[in-house]
Amino acid sequence: PVIAEQIEDPGVRDQWGEALGRLDQRVGEGKRVHQALGIAALIAPELLARLEPLLQGPERRSGHLPKKIRDGVTGVLRQLKVYRRDSDRLWDGLRGLSAVQNCIEQGKWSRELVGSAGARDSIEILNILLGPSEGRSELLEEAESFPEVAVSPPRGRRRRPGRGEGQRGPGPAESAAPDAAAESQRKRPRRRRRSSRRSPGTSKP
Repeated sequence: PVIAEQIEDPGVRDQWGEALGRLDQRVGEGKRVHQALGIAALIAPELLARLEPLLQGPERRSGHLPKKIRDGVTGVLRQLKVYRRDSDRLWDGLRGLSAVQNCIEQGKWSRELVGSAGARDSIEILNILLGPSEGRSELLEEAESFPEVAVSPPRGRRRRPGRGEGQRGPGPAESAAPDAAAESQRKRPRRRRRSSRRSPGTSKP
């Protein structure tokens, strides 16, 4: 609902279409497109409303960029029912935008970010949101050689036991055995117990 309201503005709708177009272009070129990148393009109107002023203003260096973005975007991710693994990767990518923007302004990757998988995610997200530009395109091309973020395998959903399945009774073979034993016990003739009493005056042979 939030995105639907925002794209009623023709300018925002155009920005959104451009972000989705850049994502499609990556797919057409055979470049990697991970879930966090797709989510960033999908919620581009919400991200751009918070991202552009922070990237251009003094607050970019304050260290509060991820928090300010997260405050308004978390609700949108819940509406989209984004998996926790994918939203965490998106936040990690957004957290690195400030450092990546510094590198773009300096025209080269810093020593700390060279070969960083997280930096690669960050500049890919930044390029999807803002598009190619001088400096950004060059660093994006260099980042193609950086390693990818390790992705944990998806967890299978646990099947919850239905009502009454928690305590299962014995199987047919297990239940048949006690019944047969009980039936055999009932049919077996009872032995008479010999009395240990002796008549008075008798002696043991």
